[in-house]
Amino acid sequence: MILAQRRLAGVPRFSICIPHYNRMLHLVELLRSLDAQTYRDFEVVISDDNSTDPRVDDVLAFLDRTTFAYTYWRRPQNGRYDVNLRNAIDMSAGDYIVLMGNDDRLSGAGVLGDLAGVLDRFPDAGAIITNYLELGSGTRFARAHATARLGSGPATAAQNFRNYAFVSGIVLHGPAARAASSTIVDGSEMYQMYVGTKIVAGGRSLVGCDAFCIEKDVGIAGEEVDSYRARDVRDLRKARLLPMRHLLRVTWAGLEGLVPAADARRLCGAVATQLYSYTFPFWGVEYRRTKTWLYAANVLLGIRPSVVAARTPLGPVQRAGLWLRYLATCGGSLLVPIRLFDALRPALYRLAKS
Repeated sequence: MILAQRRLAGVPRFSICIPHYNRMLHLVELLRSLDAQTYRDFEVVISDDNSTDPRVDDVLAFLDRTTFAYTYWRRPQNGRYDVNLRNAIDMSAGDYIVLMGNDDRLSGAGVLGDLAGVLDRFPDAGAIITNYLELGSGTRFARAHATARLGSGPATAAQNFRNYAFVSGIVLHGPAARAASSTIVDGSEMYQMYVGTKIVAGGRSLVGCDAFCIEKDVGIAGEEVDSYRARDVRDLRKARLLPMRHLLRVTWAGLEGLVPAADARRLCGAVATQLYSYTFPFWGVEYRRTKTWLYAANVLLGIRPSVVAARTPLGPVQRAGLWLRYLATCGGSLLVPIRLFDALRPALYRLAKS
């Protein structure tokens, strides 16, 4: 159901797509950063996943005071993240889509203008990855170290899928993103990873933009944001089947059908290797830090290769190799001193993104 709408007479250059649930005051803060943009050829598309926060009128009142085009659509029932993001993308009309989390914001008034300039330089762009600042820690995360074309095709897509993990600041070719619409990865909480992988694997270019376009995790006094840190630690007797177990399946869904049969196992194996080398070890340490050692151990049990690699084209030798990587992941994640990990983290992040 559309709660509010102001249409643009024509096709906008950008559609700012926001999958939204509760966090109404955070959403207003994001909208402020959009209203401050000097580049005005954009629309805002908000898909509200049947929020329970009653302050939606604050958002609608703010939208009414702006001058940009927008659609605020409310789902009749909660469908979770992947469904909600897909709805926002499907409702968009722009040549390009800028994805935003509702507790993040653009870092300055010139961000959209800078992105338009990048698109002028790289008109074949299918996806753009940008950098972001984590406000709570002050850490700057560089997904891209230069503004440059990073390549195209399945190999590029398989090498760069991890750059879509943080949703804000990802830019996607609008028609291609809408054409990729699918329920195939629902429940993964990584719909943008599937779409970005599919677009680049299909032949459009992946472009890196070295600007820090996003400020992540905006804090508002008196407001709390849902976080993995708040997950229940009771009943620590069984494996934690968290959404990260779907990452190989999500990326393969974006590659499947676009990869020559001779390369399928190799590229799928390259994706799995990255997960067990970078992504999974990080989360093992992170859950030790924020929960307990036993919780982290059960998270790692939930990402064993028999779970992660199910329904993928990996061969027996590759699966055996993954078990060796998995055991190394478990050992490193559970035994490395957290202080040592924190000291090495900036260098490890640079290595992971190199």
